Amino acid sequence: ALMRCNFLRQRNLGQTIIKVFSASNNYGFRISTMQSSTVTAERHKQSIVNQVHNKIDHNIGVSHELFQSLYSSCENSDSITEHDAILMLHVCTIGPFDSPTQKRTELADKIWNKLEQQGVPISTKLFNVKLKVHVTNETPFSAVEALEKLKSLGLKPDRVTYGYLLEGFCQQGDLTGANDVLEAMKASGYLLGIGVFNSFITGHFKSGSPDEAANVVNVLKSRGLTPDADTYSRFALHYAKIGDIESVLKYINEAQGAGEPLDQSVLLELYRTMVISGHFDKVEQLLKVMSETTKSIGTFMQKSSQLASEGHIEAAVQLYILMPKTESKFECNTGSYLLKAMIANGQHSAEEVMNIADRIVELNAKALPHRNALLHAYKLDRTDFAVQFLELMKAKNEKIKVPHLAPAICNYRKAQNREGLHQVLRMLLDLKGNYCAEDKMDCLLRLAIQH
Repeated sequence: ALMRCNFLRQRNLGQTIIKVFSASNNYGFRISTMQSSTVTAERHKQSIVNQVHNKIDHNIGVSHELFQSLYSSCENSDSITEHDAILMLHVCTIGPFDSPTQKRTELADKIWNKLEQQGVPISTKLFNVKLKVHVTNETPFSAVEALEKLKSLGLKPDRVTYGYLLEGFCQQGDLTGANDVLEAMKASGYLLGIGVFNSFITGHFKSGSPDEAANVVNVLKSRGLTPDADTYSRFALHYAKIGDIESVLKYINEAQGAGEPLDQSVLLELYRTMVISGHFDKVEQLLKVMSETTKSIGTFMQKSSQLASEGHIEAAVQLYILMPKTESKFECNTGSYLLKAMIANGQHSAEEVMNIADRIVELNAKALPHRNALLHAYKLDRTDFAVQFLELMKAKNEKIKVPHLAPAICNYRKAQNREGLHQVLRMLLDLKGNYCAEDKMDCLLRLAIQH
């Protein structure tokens, strides 16, 4: 950045910028500022698609940054294919992991609008994935309007479509609509599986009939079906929303005893549900249960990041504390996803981010959260925030190097923000140590010459 603005000689590049900003980021990618000009847009798109598939296959999670790269690469190609659309919508059913649920459905709507603008043929399969985004994120949608839209496209609902429409009605507590879908399924000759009964459990809870919800279990057993993990999770989720931790634990234990244990992702969603419903003060026992299960770093990191993006920082930190700590070359980046989510959220001050960075260091002495917070602030184009954070680092005697200030100098100069530029230059002059003397002089001399 300094070289582009003629603030730094090329011979110093390896001593400054690369040292600070060439480290792998929190998701295992090497930060790079250049791509070969010979790489075509299609090859670039395929590379990103492969990255997304790899993240999904290994349960690492797709970040908002990677999702935006995927969307941009698809948008810049000749046209968005059905395969592209299905992949992007699928990501929205489970992420981006560092985005709140409302943002996920907004991204899905953006994709859908783009498909309609480009005249991409809509298949039943593609339509079903769109419905799945709303259902899995539990964002309200009109099942009636969805069915009418499907018919207007000349498509016929299949078993999957009916399942999502049924779930949509049940999530709204509309049992009349759910029963209409049920009759349509019967008329189409579809057999009623355990998923249908599980949806009605949610429907009865939403309509205020917990006794009827409990009776659904008896009905499904009378049909020769056996409650599965999803059956128990529906009950646990309802009680998590109302803060009844004893009932939550009861259904977790019942599922375990029935040989249908709730997996880690379900337990984490129960935790998140209690937090966002205002019952964080009651999660201690649930945290204990999760601490006794085999933990996946990826799953914990994704849910922790989602909570941070939704503003529940302390709840996110508690999950970070539970995450397995392993020795690796990326250990310096541990916890940086929390800082990134806080900065991207835009509702947290530099002081709040600094406090979390300090806690991360207390939990892992090898972590470099302050450096990572700066990196994320610059990448998110929040220069003022980065400078505020640098001032806090200075007050705490944290080590500051010339490259930490370089992006701020370039950004302020480009924006012709003289006040901000002077503030950063004063910080530059205050840096101590011979290691930065030559770079400081380069910055000052070239700035003086150009002005």
